[in-house]
Amino acid sequence: NDFSPLNLNMKYKLFLLLIFIFSVTACDTSKQDNTLSMTVGGTGIPNTVGEQHFLDFQEAITQGLPEMETKMLIYGQLGSEENLVSGLRRDRVQFANLSAIIVSTLVSEAALLYAPYLFDSAEEADFVYDNYLTPIFTDLLAEKNLQFIAWSEIGFHNVYAKQPILSPEDAKGKRYRVSASLSSRYFAEAIGADQIPMGYGEIVQSLQTDLIEAGDNSVALYVKTGKEQEAPHYTLTKHSLGMSIMVARKAWWDVLS
Repeated sequence: NDFSPLNLNMKYKLFLLLIFIFSVTACDTSKQDNTLSMTVGGTGIPNTVGEQHFLDFQEAITQGLPEMETKMLIYGQLGSEENLVSGLRRDRVQFANLSAIIVSTLVSEAALLYAPYLFDSAEEADFVYDNYLTPIFTDLLAEKNLQFIAWSEIGFHNVYAKQPILSPEDAKGKRYRVSASLSSRYFAEAIGADQIPMGYGEIVQSLQTDLIEAGDNSVALYVKTGKEQEAPHYTLTKHSLGMSIMVARKAWWDVLS
């Protein structure tokens, strides 16, 4: 992982634990008629850093606020990320982990987070996210009735393919999966690939049927999902940093805090 995962996980867990101890327990629950409860939604994949973030999150709640009734629907039980956004709006979901790609449909500035070669190093990205992007996106998300909680790193994207892609010339004309992100499309266009837009859940089947020949994802989402079997060549381009955002429904959060 490009971000020193041990350090990130420790910071993430401590941050969540402090948030819940000092903001959630600060409210006088004796004056509330209803039991504290929340539904946490996500599209996590087992045995990944993202799943570990959810498990750390759940442990922090259990230790810091045992009276909170928590329903962890973190493996896509609620459907797509679009469904999670809808659930947040309707108060059916109180907490969710959303990719920057889906967040960009609410806050257009989030599309820039996936821009190719935006950062010179992982250390630079870490510094910029912590010191500059957090306050900016806290304000932008608040305008959409969402409370920023924490960044959850997915990892740098690299190129996977059925045949080796060692230079942009190798990618020319290749059927290349692109996401809804503008940066994904621009990258595929820049290397001369044939853009094939599709949802994340369609990738493995599309590789099996040769609908696509290549695409890009982080290491964690490449080796844990079957892509490595269908597209065994993986080129370390590190061209785009995948990031998701843990958010809460702001009205719910404000009542707690």
